[in-house]
Amino acid sequence: MYLYRASNNVYFTRICLAKYLRDKGFPFDVKVSLLTRDRAEAVIRNIDIAGALKKIIKSIDHQTRINDFIGYVDEVINHFRAQFDGNETDITFNITPKSHAIPIRDKHRETTAIAQPKPVIGLNEALSAFIISKQKSAIRPLSIKQLEQRTRHFIDTVSSKSTLKTKLKAEHKCVHDITSADAMTYRDALLTQG
Repeated sequence: MYLYRASNNVYFTRICLAKYLRDKGFPFDVKVSLLTRDRAEAVIRNIDIAGALKKIIKSIDHQTRINDFIGYVDEVINHFRAQFDGNETDITFNITPKSHAIPIRDKHRETTAIAQPKPVIGLNEALSAFIISKQKSAIRPLSIKQLEQRTRHFIDTVSSKSTLKTKLKAEHKCVHDITSADAMTYRDALLTQG
């Protein structure tokens, strides 16, 4: 639903994000107060806001960081609201996260932001960091070699299957692109291999 009326009779634009974005830690939806109780005025404002939000959401790629997304949406919304009627004191901007969030208060707006965004880390980069960490932990070299081989097997198996959302090369796939479906695919591959 794009346009809805809250219990206080103020109209909002609401756009839900795709599941693959929510799995990466993006908010469940974006809700924007249209700062009006008049339906005719809300419909006109909704056209502009919803169009701008859809363009922003469509432009998200695997390198987009959550806080950058929230900041840009906030900036665009404030630009539109400045054109409404210049009343900046009642502005509320809510992003409802899928998981825990920390509210950030400002005298002009209220934003709910993700506590810690998930960094964009490639699978090979994550494996290298993992192995370096294990080497520093005084684990035997044989155990480290086994960990590396097993993790590499997972990366190679998942990369050869088309279960990841992105169709990039293995070295460009991100850790947060891995889903529970990929884990189940890997488990099935292990069972098949005996």
